[in-house]
Amino acid sequence: MDSTNSKVPNIRLRSERELRGWSQSKVAKEIGTNTDRISRWECGDSTVSPYYREKLCTLFGKNARELGFLDEASDDDPQEEPPELVGISEEPSPTQPTSNINLDGHQPVQIFVPNGPHIVTVQIYQQPAIPTDMHPGKNGIIDTRTTNTLGQERPGEIGSIVKRREFFQEGLHAGAAILTSYDLVNNELLDRFLRALKKPATIDERTLNYFELRTEGYWQDRHSAALPSDDLLSYVIEHLQKVITLLEGSLFPSVRTRLCCIASGIAQLAGHLLFDMTEFARARNFHQIAIIAAQEGDNQALEAVAWGRMSFTWTYGGNPLEALRCIQEARCLAEGNVNATVRAYLAAVEAEIQAILGSSESCLKALEIAERIEDRHYPKEEMYWLRFDRSRFVGYQGICFRRLYNPADVRTRSFLDEAQKALTDALTLLDPAKIQRRPALLIDIASTYAQQGDVEGACGHAIQSLSILTQTKSQTVAKRLFSLRQELEPWKDTRYVKNLDQQMASLIKFGGYRGIA
Repeated sequence: MDSTNSKVPNIRLRSERELRGWSQSKVAKEIGTNTDRISRWECGDSTVSPYYREKLCTLFGKNARELGFLDEASDDDPQEEPPELVGISEEPSPTQPTSNINLDGHQPVQIFVPNGPHIVTVQIYQQPAIPTDMHPGKNGIIDTRTTNTLGQERPGEIGSIVKRREFFQEGLHAGAAILTSYDLVNNELLDRFLRALKKPATIDERTLNYFELRTEGYWQDRHSAALPSDDLLSYVIEHLQKVITLLEGSLFPSVRTRLCCIASGIAQLAGHLLFDMTEFARARNFHQIAIIAAQEGDNQALEAVAWGRMSFTWTYGGNPLEALRCIQEARCLAEGNVNATVRAYLAAVEAEIQAILGSSESCLKALEIAERIEDRHYPKEEMYWLRFDRSRFVGYQGICFRRLYNPADVRTRSFLDEAQKALTDALTLLDPAKIQRRPALLIDIASTYAQQGDVEGACGHAIQSLSILTQTKSQTVAKRLFSLRQELEPWKDTRYVKNLDQQMASLIKFGGYRGIA
């Protein structure tokens, strides 16, 4: 066989895209083409024309050699021209095979698919006598490969179909990359997943209720520390996989919307568990999936909370400016369109970020807004993915006051007293079942005692947190404990600190925190 006819994958182009965590659909959108064309370039099925080479070099900030274009076939190969309509493949010529489609029941139909096999056989089912003004997804199940046919017959509907396909492609790529790192996905599972794209699916109310209850149960498991975060994560990811598989079927619009909201809640939980494990970058990937899923589910409250939770990964990852960008995006989404609970929660989160940045005025203003909203009477909506109550609000008050205290500025002394009182109140108000929050509050209270020079009080609260940390195994909270220990360094020779050191040594030895000390 002539070697010039063998396809050579463009590994450099694919690597540059994956290095940035971009999907093929994102690259396609940025340069004005479709996902299929990006795939063919990366697989070596076709070469990149000069028109798109220039666009790709600009997008990635690389030259042609760095993107692997100089290793491709010569410019004598047929050149691709930019499509007139992004996201929809070119129409087949009159000489290309088509089929008269009879939609009166189950039957195999051969249709031409651009940029793919010349003819493919798909199963199409649609109830007879469908009014022409109704969306096909409401009355039947249509294989995704009929998108081009729908684009010709009902051009007004093609946008929403393409949007859904891009969402699930992005979710699959991002989710699969993370799941692989936890050895939870193998080739057989991916093959089953791809086969699911071709199968119609029907989901009843009972199934939807089951997935919602299971998701709520996993959130409760985190709050109650029924399992350590790293153990619970595997169950949550498996649950998310099942929902994504269902979403890849052909569903009624109302069912798809509801499943997207469930997927967003699960992805946020996975991100929160990874946050507990200080896996901040992986947590952001799941929160990104949660944001896209909430958008597809048309749920602004869910989307706003996902942005808020993403801000945590930046706050505790040492980048408060990026955290501020996330929380401001969240509050903009929630403004005027979301219930009071969500708005209070987001305002409290921003207050802590502003305190870290040293902006006392902005911090106190955000706390005032959070308290004003939180005190209102509002209906208790079913939001298992968010539990913001009086204890959490007062806790945010306490940590903000603690961060605003500056030992070098006597004018801030009152903040320390207020912080200790607020944090103590938050611990008293905390639901006993919410074990996950208790050690963090105890450590924050201990810090206020340390700042006051009360070593006994600081060490006493820190030791209380240790017994709970052995159960929750939260890496993030453990890091806060080690930061507290640094505050106690001037009193390292006292019996209180020595006792704390002995307890912490046991935590490091048996609790799996060797990478934190």
